[in-house]
Parts: sequence; structure tokens; C-alpha cells
Amino acid sequence: MKVALAAALCLLLGAAPVAAKPPAGEMVLRGDSSASVELRLAQPADVFCCRMVFEEVDGRSYFRIAGFEVETEGTFAGFAIERPSDGRILRGAVRLPAMDLDDGIVPGFASFGRTRRLPAGRYRIHLLTDGPSTVRFTVPGLQRDVHLRPEGASDVTASLVELTPEDVQERVPVEVPGDALVVLVSKTEGDFTQGHYLSHCLAAPGAPCTSSEDYEVWTSPGSGGGGGTRVDSLYDPPAGSLEAVFTSRSLGVPAGTYGFVLVLG
Repeated sequence: MKVALAAALCLLLGAAPVAAKPPAGEMVLRGDSSASVELRLAQPADVFCCRMVFEEVDGRSYFRIAGFEVETEGTFAGFAIERPSDGRILRGAVRLPAMDLDDGIVPGFASFGRTRRLPAGRYRIHLLTDGPSTVRFTVPGLQRDVHLRPEGASDVTASLVELTPEDVQERVPVEVPGDALVVLVSKTEGDFTQGHYLSHCLAAPGAPCTSSEDYEVWTSPGSGGGGGTRVDSLYDPPAGSLEAVFTSRSLGVPAGTYGFVLVLG
């Protein structure tokens, strides 16, 4: 991933006493658009992000995202941690407020990358957003909170689409550079009595989804309402002018359906 570097920051991580609980600071990113900043870890650190936690408040059930908070005026906001030596995205997450259920029970959210332990060394931290945002995520090992305002170039494109209740397919043109990461998200929500079918894929313009690229979400919550989300991270997909394809079909009462594509190249 060819991205211009902006600034250097050295984080000194102190060793905690053997019997003490390791410190856990927050990484705080602020900015108005997607950007990057270089960071150097003097010692290994963890990235505690992200998992859904089920809670009950005042007799109501909610899902909360642990270790990751976002305030944004845009359609999405999040972060990505890149290893500059090979451009690999190790960990990241995005918040999608437009995909929230009306009652706030299920948040619009996607995480990607499986790396949790970051060895000492250089990394590039990306703020991912299309509007003024503040993004916080927990980093066990940091002795203090670290506030960053990334200003370096970040090759990020994203599109959010809302599908109509009828059977529909939306095709979103995307330019995919070499060695890119493409994140596809499909989500359905609402009161529907039988179920809902979603699929998404990355395909050549006008071409159908193939079996190896096609991902499905099937939800059947009954008459009480609900939703389903599918997230897929495609590392090193074919480069070129492609389309993110989102297909929706409701059975019973129509539901709200969304598709989101994020390209980090």
C-alpha cells in the first residue's frame, strides 16, 4: 500500500510490575477526512478491538461495541493499522451510524483483520472517515492516552447505499489498486415475518457474482423484528475497475437494507 507518511511518533511503553495489571490507554484519532500518521511502538502492545457486548439497561437489551467509540458527522468513521513493510492491514474497524436500528439496539459496525498483538516496530495508523470525527480504541500496554490528528495521505474510498424494500440489486463502481483491502458489509433490519436474503460480492462490471465471491445473510427473526449483518474482508482482490454488487430480497414485511464498500489501497 503506497501511502505518503505524515509524521513520526514514538510511544514509550513502560513495563508493569509482575503482579500489577498492565496499563491500558486509548488511541484517539481526530480529523475531518481520511488521513494517516506514522507511529513507532518501542514495545509490543495489544489492540483491544472490537467485540459486541450484550447488556440490559432499564429492562431493555442492547449490543455495545467494547473497546471502540466513534463520534462522527459523516456516514462512517473508524481506523486501520497498517504494517508499512508490506502494506498489510492488521486491524481495523468502522462505525456506520446509518445502519443502526431505529431503537439503537443493534449498531452498524464492521471490524476487519485478526491481529491483536502488535510487535514493537513501525506502523501507519489510518483515520477512516468522510466527515469530522473522533475515533477511540483501547490499546493495552499504553501508559497514557495518545491523541493524534493524522494529516498524511490515505488512499481510502467508501460508498454507502440503501436498497429499496423490493427485490433489487445495486452495483457500485469501485477502483481497486494492487495490494488493496476491500471490506464489504451488508445489513438488514426491521420487522419482517419470514426472512430476508442478502448477498454481496466484488465483480467485473456487469458480470454476475461467482460462487467463490458470493456471500449470503439469511435472517428469520419472526414477527418481533431484528436484523442480520455480514462482513467480508477481501485481501489482494483483482485490481482494476470493478463493482461492489449488493442484492436484497425480502420475504414477508419489507426490511431496511444497506450495503457498504470500503477500499484501502
